[in-house]
Amino acid sequence: MGFFDYTIKKVWFTDSEICIETTNGKTASLPLQNFKSLSNALPTERNNFEIVSGGYALHWQTLDEDISADGFFNKE
Repeated sequence: MGFFDYTIKKVWFTDSEICIETTNGKTASLPLQNFKSLSNALPTERNNFEIVSGGYALHWQTLDEDISADGFFNKE
């Protein structure tokens, strides 16, 4: 599947991961340690994100971090 095949509906964090659910019901997660800014952030900073680009990506303005929905599924 490609970049525009996943649209983020829900985002949540565990102690060690960022997790998403897409509009078609798929779920995926990535280790926070993959993202220095997120792994070092306070919970309030982690939760200060926007779902952008029509649901295809996450953006943290204050942390200068972006993650595409596609990146959760195509981890190569």
